[in-house]
Amino acid sequence: MLKLIFVWAILIVAMGEIGIRLFVDLPIDYVDEKSACYRYDPTLGWFPREAADCIHSAKFDTEINNNTDGFRDRDHDLTRGGSSMAFLGDSFVWGYDVKAEKRFTSVIQAFLPDWSILNMGVSGYGTDQEYLLLQGWYPKYTPDIVVLVVHTNDSIDNSTNFRDNYYKPYFEGVEGHLVLKGTPVPKCYRFQQAQHPFAFRSHFVRGLAVLYNRINKPERVTVTDLKLPLIAAMNHYVTERGSLFRVVFTYRNDSLDETSYLEERNIRYLHVPTDLKFEDYGQHWTEEGHASVAAKILERLYREGLITDGDLEKYPSLN
Repeated sequence: MLKLIFVWAILIVAMGEIGIRLFVDLPIDYVDEKSACYRYDPTLGWFPREAADCIHSAKFDTEINNNTDGFRDRDHDLTRGGSSMAFLGDSFVWGYDVKAEKRFTSVIQAFLPDWSILNMGVSGYGTDQEYLLLQGWYPKYTPDIVVLVVHTNDSIDNSTNFRDNYYKPYFEGVEGHLVLKGTPVPKCYRFQQAQHPFAFRSHFVRGLAVLYNRINKPERVTVTDLKLPLIAAMNHYVTERGSLFRVVFTYRNDSLDETSYLEERNIRYLHVPTDLKFEDYGQHWTEEGHASVAAKILERLYREGLITDGDLEKYPSLN
């Protein structure tokens, strides 16, 4: 009897494998930075794997080396003193398609060797996830300055629980308050595939995974973009703990409502548009684009008195 059951099971799997290969359109099998360099996180959706090394293949093959906390950055000695500045953002901060040492945060670090410049960028994050990331990591780093880098697609990221094939948390506004939704974040097909690569070689297994996700995963939702309230919440969180908060927009100033909102709340901001970017997916900054952004940020820091004349002498282009 057991042998008969075993034979039938083999036949069912074999027929399922053939049938799915012939008649079912499965998700395209590809590897992105989230499945190659990141791991599942129940609060954030995805987070970089701690102390991981991998190759991210997009326009170029880029070597990714994460520190022991998971960020694409070196480990920082938090006991040595000195000033520190943390940058939050998405793939523009993470450094999509550029070497780590060519990112704008690395340029700033080279210019300010006595500072700790923390790169906390995570590819694909919206303002909502960056707010949660800030709350999770600020107590460890307690940076003197927190800089949030905002890109145009953040508004889309903030408006959904499912982005680029991955589930994520989101916020809704309820009676003037930010209410977190969508946690714990469900595991998506891509993370299941990354977790069980051998099993997912089978089209039958992949078909079962697709069916399981369609039956058991939550529906995709669309909500109001709360980018500006989230920025205000981040500003409040940082300043009440004694640090400075700044916002850097990657795009040109094209929204009076946006800038008026920030000015009414005394939130300082800077626009750093540049045409030095790839004309491919995401239109991310080239190495020259990162250098341009670094110069603009350093210039603003100097004008605010946060870096000195002695520092300025090291960077002649700011004169």
